[in-house]
Amino acid sequence: MSTLPLDHLLDTGKRQMSLLPWHWFWGGLLSGLVLYLPFGSIQHDLNGVAEAMAIARGGNDIFRPNHMLYGIIGRFAYTTAQTLGYAGPVDPILKFITALAGATTIGLASLALRRLSATPSGALLGIALLALSWAQWSFSTDIYYIPLAAAFSAGAFASSLYPPRIATSLLTGLCCALAILTWQACVFLVPMIAISPLVNHRQQPFRDRLSAVAAIAGACGLILSLCYLSVAFFVYGYRDLTEIMSWLANYGGARLPVWGTWSPDRIVPAGISAIASIIPLWSGIGLRRLLSGSLPIDKIPALLSLLALLGGAGMSIWLAVRRHHLPYRQLVWLGATYALFVPFIIWWDPYEPKWFVVPNLFLAAAIAVVWGSPALPRPTTILAGVCVLLIGWGNFQAAIWPRATVPNPNLETAACVAQHLRTGDLLIETDWSFGGYLNYFYGCDTVSLIDLSARVNDDSALVAAIADVIRERQTRGGRVFIEDLDSYGPAQQAWFFTHTGVAHTALHSFPQQPAFVCANRRFEQLTLSASR
Repeated sequence: MSTLPLDHLLDTGKRQMSLLPWHWFWGGLLSGLVLYLPFGSIQHDLNGVAEAMAIARGGNDIFRPNHMLYGIIGRFAYTTAQTLGYAGPVDPILKFITALAGATTIGLASLALRRLSATPSGALLGIALLALSWAQWSFSTDIYYIPLAAAFSAGAFASSLYPPRIATSLLTGLCCALAILTWQACVFLVPMIAISPLVNHRQQPFRDRLSAVAAIAGACGLILSLCYLSVAFFVYGYRDLTEIMSWLANYGGARLPVWGTWSPDRIVPAGISAIASIIPLWSGIGLRRLLSGSLPIDKIPALLSLLALLGGAGMSIWLAVRRHHLPYRQLVWLGATYALFVPFIIWWDPYEPKWFVVPNLFLAAAIAVVWGSPALPRPTTILAGVCVLLIGWGNFQAAIWPRATVPNPNLETAACVAQHLRTGDLLIETDWSFGGYLNYFYGCDTVSLIDLSARVNDDSALVAAIADVIRERQTRGGRVFIEDLDSYGPAQQAWFFTHTGVAHTALHSFPQQPAFVCANRRFEQLTLSASR
């Protein structure tokens, strides 16, 4: 029986192992910087805009438990830059932090994948797939906390593959804790990372491996407890355990109907999001046009990325089933680590590819293991490399380059709306298309109708909340505007109902006066009726 790839690497010469981390880490880091830094998005993801506003304001908003560490690091970097004389906005600093985090993910993942793969070519295939995948590449060029969580996750992953020693185990636990503090869902990382010494270091004494498991779990739990309790006590002033647990389990004060729901019809969207995290499904691949008989020239790279994904997946499955002497124990471990995230994604939000950024670390590692066989014919490896490059080309042409060069039309809508608002006016946002831009770039007051609906129980409570908003604004001499929901098409109205749980007709009790039009979108002024 052949020696397992990881065991073989652990037994190589000291000089080779001392050089390997530096070569692979720095190569991955520099490659990531080349991919991510020059192509910073000018389309500004709205979630990133919300992060930028919270960090620019400071205060308790940066201590939200679900992604606390990104806010703390961003605020520290921003205030440090201001101390040194920087007078610009916060978003360029946050974009740099995100790109650096994305590149660090590739560097640390390179260490992990090289230790798991029996050959350099297998490791390179996995690393390239991860670096060029849609979610990793796209979110590393914008403002987002997920790439930072992925960097800490990659650190935990890589350190867990080193021989079980107290220092490496404590480092693994620290990285797990930092990943959770950056994105709470990384708690699903801990069980499989903690048992890594048992799975991947069977040549070590069992007692040492068990001690490493305890050290990883203990360090992670202790660091998390100290950090969360410190914030709860000293920032929010909580003293009751019930208050602290409620704060830890809360997401920004309210949950939308689309979040935290179990339903069989959410499984397929989660599968589509998993695919979309690899290839540019969100940008459109032109498949419908192709099936209708016309070849969309502009979509050829995206179509080729789909073919490459299907071909690469088929070859990987064939190799995993047909080839002997693969380390199936490690493949099961990697697959289980990926799979632990999936139920949460289905339950929380199956419609977003971003949640697969961290799980894709382990998908890429499985690719590195499968394609790391020394007996694999070179032409087969080259074909797999072509598939990965086609995926990267499709993502660059369909998503990365447009995001870096094409202005966001929703920003133009925000600019138009801003011209119609006076100081003291308020816009009630009805979707997630441009309201954040209006607030961040133009300083206009906005309130989200979706957020309002998440804090009430029914239509009548929502109407009362809107009436309070209008009354407060009118008292201050301002006006309240809203997009005409009656102008929404059936698909938009269905989306609105899904995310709010209320019908768009709930607003008909307010007198509405046509106000202005921007980008073919009609806006109305809301006022209170005499009975209110």
